[in-house]
Amino acid sequence: TGKPVVIDDFTAQTIPAHFRQAAVTHGLQGVAVLPLRVEDGVIGVLSIYAVEPGAFDTAELALIAQVAEDIAHGIETLRARMRHQQAQEALRESAQRDPVTGLYNRSGLRDVLAGLLSGDGGPAAQVAVLVLGIRNAREMFGVLSHVQIDALLRAIAQRLREVCGPDAVLARF
Repeated sequence: TGKPVVIDDFTAQTIPAHFRQAAVTHGLQGVAVLPLRVEDGVIGVLSIYAVEPGAFDTAELALIAQVAEDIAHGIETLRARMRHQQAQEALRESAQRDPVTGLYNRSGLRDVLAGLLSGDGGPAAQVAVLVLGIRNAREMFGVLSHVQIDALLRAIAQRLREVCGPDAVLARF
């Protein structure tokens, strides 16, 4: 229901028999269950059990409610940070990649090569640059639609990935 629930005495309240038996087996007499609300929804509950009946007075319930709100706020903050970090990473990645092929663009290739040439690639890093062109590309691209050109470029990029392997640094200029 998304509403707080307090059961002061498991033996005096109508609750399912299996739940009452489990509580009695563990020496529990009551429970306060408060929803954890995040972004207009309930994502879970905070349950505090008591070993004696009637253990939760008004002040304790107010404190438990505040703790539940604090936990929910903490979860909401962590989720917002994660979304922010993912958005930053996606933005950083999009600034380094060609949107059609997913290959590095000029900026991305420059950064990768700078890292490799500065020794960031490790002591055994070897660098070779091979530039490929498409013969009669201007004429071919003049005949094809943008959709066809993009499909062709994606196919070429995929084939290069397959041939060059996962360690190759590929770019489109």
